[in-house]
Amino acid sequence: MIQSYDSVLSSYQRWRKLGEIILIAGLALELLHAGFFDWYEAWLPSQAIDHLRKLIGTIFCTVLILFGVMVESWAGAHIDDVIREMRLPRHLTADQQAALAAALKPFSKPLPERADMRLTTGATLEADRFGSELRKVLKNAHWDAEFTGGNTLIVQGVAVYCTSEPKSQQAGKALVDGLLDAGIGAFIAPPDAPKTFIGCPPAMANKDKEPFCTMLLVIVGNKPLD
Repeated sequence: MIQSYDSVLSSYQRWRKLGEIILIAGLALELLHAGFFDWYEAWLPSQAIDHLRKLIGTIFCTVLILFGVMVESWAGAHIDDVIREMRLPRHLTADQQAALAAALKPFSKPLPERADMRLTTGATLEADRFGSELRKVLKNAHWDAEFTGGNTLIVQGVAVYCTSEPKSQQAGKALVDGLLDAGIGAFIAPPDAPKTFIGCPPAMANKDKEPFCTMLLVIVGNKPLD
């Protein structure tokens, strides 16, 4: 299961906040500790100062301050890593592309199945480039994959629409599972989700062998935050 960027960021931000609290507490205790012994020496000069307790108090405050700084720095470094990861464009390595193509290839027989592809409304350049990369994977799996025109939906990640046919649903699941395994956000769109036409026009009786029937509709959205 892939944790969302938001949840990971929130976790590290809580740790950084904890580090800040520990640091502030250490600084406050150090001031109180130093102030107490200054007062003790000024107002009770005839009383012997317990130097061991003073030393232990100083060491405790120093350790507390250092621990707070360490926690804050550790969390801050991880927050930077997460933000850097969020800004990286989606990409499938050569091995990931080969694995995804191999998973989809069995569903492209006996004739190349058709997968219509679209970009989300307001797609970024990153979404456009990743969509082209995903189209290449489908092509390598012997799918007839092309970007089509027309109105589309606003989605985050990759939305995969399937027909009611088992083959379409199995292919859609293989595509989504392969993307998720590669760390790419993707999902099967629910059957009642609004969508443009997918499948075969009713006039086509022999839809199982009709190469112009759409088996999958893949909408590439912008990179999600989760």
